[in-house]
Amino acid sequence: MKLSEIIKKHLPPEKIRSGFKSDDRQDYLDAEKKLLEKHIVNFVKENKKTFEKITASLASGDVKTAHRTAHTLKSIAGYIGRKGLQEAAFSLEKSLQNGTADYTTEQLYILEKELSFALREFEPLVIKSEIAQIVEEDLTDLFEELKLLLKNGEFDALNFVEKLRGIKDMDELADRIEDYDFTGALEILDSLDKTK
Repeated sequence: MKLSEIIKKHLPPEKIRSGFKSDDRQDYLDAEKKLLEKHIVNFVKENKKTFEKITASLASGDVKTAHRTAHTLKSIAGYIGRKGLQEAAFSLEKSLQNGTADYTTEQLYILEKELSFALREFEPLVIKSEIAQIVEEDLTDLFEELKLLLKNGEFDALNFVEKLRGIKDMDELADRIEDYDFTGALEILDSLDKTK
């Protein structure tokens, strides 16, 4: 049972206050989600060869490295919510403690299966992350070019209007440029820089 649930159970309702306003709570939840997604992406990138590393370590008699790798895998699997993988890594970790290689082929089979399943399940998130990164880099270049044109009051900035309308949340920026409000457009670009 979570501490918050215990408190709610034993305190009168009027004594319980949430530490978050609804907006603050949503911001917190969004930040938590982004952090979890970042950990998942790192998990996929860093663990594609983990099973091979464990089996190679065991084959060469390096039980210590295999044990440490299983321990690390267990921890991250728990954090990202892959219970089956966490249990499989923990089972192998226990079998390798104290430098003894007292494990079974069944344990390795289950670990490989659970790890492969998790990697496959989370691969789309990695692809989405990579696409978002490319888009962000492209937008940064576009905004830098546009900013230079706006600062110099060049009408070539109007050539960006159609492209901006195809980008989410960029209609106001496009409107300002179309209305020749280059100062207002620059203010929007500056505000975007500050929110990064």
